[in-house]
Amino acid sequence: MDRKVAVLCFALVASIGFAVTSAGHCAAPGEDVLPASALEGTWTGDSICQVPGSPCRDEKAVYRVLRLTKGGKVPIDGGKIVNSKVVSMGVLEFDYEPRTQTLTCEYKQGTLRLVVKGDSMTGTLTTPDGVVYRRLSLRKQAK
Repeated sequence: MDRKVAVLCFALVASIGFAVTSAGHCAAPGEDVLPASALEGTWTGDSICQVPGSPCRDEKAVYRVLRLTKGGKVPIDGGKIVNSKVVSMGVLEFDYEPRTQTLTCEYKQGTLRLVVKGDSMTGTLTTPDGVVYRRLSLRKQAK
């Protein structure tokens, strides 16, 4: 963590009761800060195409959020249901911002951004040229 940011956060803690998250961010009292470990598990829902006429197809999505890496990334094994079976499309590593509860992954197909609110996760896959290609709506499954 940058020393100036750390000093500022600790000064805020002392003066007005702010908290410092594990990622080194300041959080206001009552602000909902969700640690990356709380995301672990299986999330299922819909992945809906947004570009008519494209090769994209609507899918039933299954995203398995894995344990945080030593490098601070959140790996997600993205899959879909095909013939009643989960088919993995691969693991992507996401950056996680606990204050906004946002997961972001930039890769060759574009940017996948997911926002977590409780047991729901919504987001988009945006192409490199800025077109929203898919919208996702997922719910965390009970263990």
